[in-house]
Amino acid sequence: MRAGGDAESKHLRTDHLLNDLKGRAVRGGVVTASGQAAKLVLQMGSTMVLARLLVPADFGLIQMVSVCIGFVAMFKDAGLSMATVQRHEINQAQVSTLFWINLGLSIGVMLVTAALAPVLAWFYNEPRLVKITLALAASFLFGGLTVQHQALLRRQMRFKALAVIEVLTLIVSILTAITMAWLGCGYWSLVGMSIASSIANCVLVWIFSGWRPGLPVRGCGVRSLLKFGGYLTGFNTINYLSRNLDNFLVGWWWGPVALGFYSKAYSLLIQPVRQVNAPLSSVMAPTLSRLHGSNPDGFRTTSLKLFRIMALISSPVAALVAVFSEDAVRIVLGGQWMEAVPIVRWLSVICIIQMIFNQSGNVFTAQNRADLLFKSGVLNSTAACLSFLAGLRWGPVGVAAAYTLSGIFVRTPILMYYLAKTGCFKQRDLYAAVAPIVCITLGIMALGIWALPAARLHLGEYVGRLSVLASILAIYAVMYVRWPAYRAALAEAIALRHDLRRRRAGISPS
Repeated sequence: MRAGGDAESKHLRTDHLLNDLKGRAVRGGVVTASGQAAKLVLQMGSTMVLARLLVPADFGLIQMVSVCIGFVAMFKDAGLSMATVQRHEINQAQVSTLFWINLGLSIGVMLVTAALAPVLAWFYNEPRLVKITLALAASFLFGGLTVQHQALLRRQMRFKALAVIEVLTLIVSILTAITMAWLGCGYWSLVGMSIASSIANCVLVWIFSGWRPGLPVRGCGVRSLLKFGGYLTGFNTINYLSRNLDNFLVGWWWGPVALGFYSKAYSLLIQPVRQVNAPLSSVMAPTLSRLHGSNPDGFRTTSLKLFRIMALISSPVAALVAVFSEDAVRIVLGGQWMEAVPIVRWLSVICIIQMIFNQSGNVFTAQNRADLLFKSGVLNSTAACLSFLAGLRWGPVGVAAAYTLSGIFVRTPILMYYLAKTGCFKQRDLYAAVAPIVCITLGIMALGIWALPAARLHLGEYVGRLSVLASILAIYAVMYVRWPAYRAALAEAIALRHDLRRRRAGISPS
């Protein structure tokens, strides 16, 4: 009995985290950000190599299957990982029962995916999709074995272990893909990359976690967890449909080559976004959950600060990618991908809003308001899907443009309305945190896109680019220095850095 109690204390309890919640969040943020920086370098490097070893159609074929794979994959989780992270009190019987539920769902998802293989091949009129889908379906089994283990690592705020797992998994998958591509395996190298990632992640998570599930227990109190997970799964389902209907429609209407250009343009932008969102989500999900139960005022302040920092981080990156989209595509993907330039330019605009959207989910779930998250997701997904249909006739560029415009004028107001309905915020506070920087960034993008050709013409290729780059960076530097709200955010970031240094030196923060 004592051993069981010790195991539960080690893997499930969170009361000891409250003694140094800020310090753990800061240290976790630094460790996770370092891991994400390493992942970004690895992913960009692998993209540069694979984009030159493979052709756009190879990526398009995998993306056709990925739309279906990604959709059914959500049901192996069923929102139960976040239920484990968010719940203040949870026991061994409940987590063990959730583990077996996740594993059962994963097996079901694997079988459904295998059954859909001939349907996908028929729909796209592409026989090669049958074997690709069957091969990728096998990876679901390994994914189901890790859901609760990863959730417990996040619940315990073991960010160093999570970062190491992610980096090692990525290295294994990249080496697999590059080796297969070098040997002439074509699109099968991307299939091998996905399967290797699933296997490596499963092995590493079990090693680092140390938790082992018991047998499932009836009547252990998982009903409320399943209800929470149901709302979250509903949101994830409609959100996924809205995020991937564009790939589905472009592949169906325009074929694998057009989809290859569209998907790589999207991934070129989404990789940096994920490298920022992933560490913040990993840290903020448990941090906000603990704050909401113990410090409501701190929860509100931290949430608004989170949105403001997201706008601060994403705006310069989005502006530079929009202005220098030709250079970014040529350097990262190569000359054969230049048709992706206008797609990258449009999608760079939505990057700012997308980062704020991604973090808002943590704010909803920390308050146990998955119902509001679901309702906002229904409306936002509907707006996104309608925008894809509206832009489809103009090809991938039209889809990207319509999606971006709907994000600015329709989906953002919907999100702000439902965030305010939680009762922790007012809409004017939310808009004040992000709207000014977004509007200024849109102006900088337009000015830079207009000025760059003229600067290159009159000053030369290299001097022209450098002058525009310096001008954009100078505008942001002046804005951060002269604008009180963003100067305060910068001061907060510096204070957190000093706090971390003091903790490492063994000095208690004042």
